[in-house]
Amino acid sequence: MRRLYRVAQLTILLLLFCAPVHSKGSPDKILITGANLSQPTEIDDREALKEFDPWNGRFIDWATGSIAAPADQTPIYQVLFYVKWKDKRTDPGELSLIYDLRYCPGANEERGYIYLPGTGELGYATNAGTIMRTDDDGKWHRASSDWEKLMKRLVTRDQRPAVTNTHNAGVSRRSAPHLAATAVILFISSLFPILRSVETKTGRTSDQPPDLRHSS
Repeated sequence: MRRLYRVAQLTILLLLFCAPVHSKGSPDKILITGANLSQPTEIDDREALKEFDPWNGRFIDWATGSIAAPADQTPIYQVLFYVKWKDKRTDPGELSLIYDLRYCPGANEERGYIYLPGTGELGYATNAGTIMRTDDDGKWHRASSDWEKLMKRLVTRDQRPAVTNTHNAGVSRRSAPHLAATAVILFISSLFPILRSVETKTGRTSDQPPDLRHSS
């Protein structure tokens, strides 16, 4: 038993020694992807990063508790939290992913929704290595008011520009007169077979002169 106890202690010490060291506090970078962003949004402003501290979780309204999944989960964004390695064995400028969540903005003035990945889902292992929220992982929550305002401002700033219906249809305003002219030409062309048929029934075609021998 003593030997097993010592082995267990040694294993724990080795795991602690080999595990990367993350100092608790604000992350060094946030990456927001998905939905209608023209490109991933990066956040490295120190003041803004304070709202993304995964340990204090100020981005979630904890007082409300977990809630039912929103009926409409579009658009949805993936929010990734990165910190720099603090141990001397690696490049001090290297970024490491430490937290991952999903965010759906609220409609109009409503607060949005945050989903924390649950067991077996993408992002759960990363989150569990930073902080485990047993009663909240795998559930939806309301975003805090301040975080919601910040996120809406960020995702609105980097959205793709709206595309007009004219471009969606593949037709520009300048090409409209050309299309009208083409339609008229096609319509006139469709009349030629009808005219030729009429001429044939009258005993002549457009390339034959009229027979005037019996006209007198």
